[in-house]
Amino acid sequence: PRLSYLSIFIKDLKAHFDKYAPAGYDQSQIWLEYEKTPLNLSIPAGVLFDLLVQGELPWCLTLHYRGIPEDVIPKCGGINFIRFNFINALKEANCIRGGSAKDILNMLKEEETLFIDSMMAHDQAKFCEIHEKVSDLTP
Repeated sequence: PRLSYLSIFIKDLKAHFDKYAPAGYDQSQIWLEYEKTPLNLSIPAGVLFDLLVQGELPWCLTLHYRGIPEDVIPKCGGINFIRFNFINALKEANCIRGGSAKDILNMLKEEETLFIDSMMAHDQAKFCEIHEKVSDLTP
């Protein structure tokens, strides 16, 4: 879960808490906070946890159905939002680490989909297999 994004759990959270939700809410307005700090769902869960919680468990989050602070966090646009942000984060990371994002840019669409799906399914073996391929920093 540290490599995952909280936005992939929104579906499960909705299923669990929808009986308490206001009628006719807009799904794009769903957001999470930790101790009055809105959580940007495009940042990996492990990064958010390390920055905000500093190791204290449990990590008690609050789910909101409206009033998303759009000046602080972007609306969660569902699975495409997750895919877009994940690939962009990979490009940025590879560029910082190796001076280029070419390995990510050269990924086949099937590899990109498998990579993201393995992250969302917590399939570490498949994730690592693709990660090794795209994180090779040798010239």
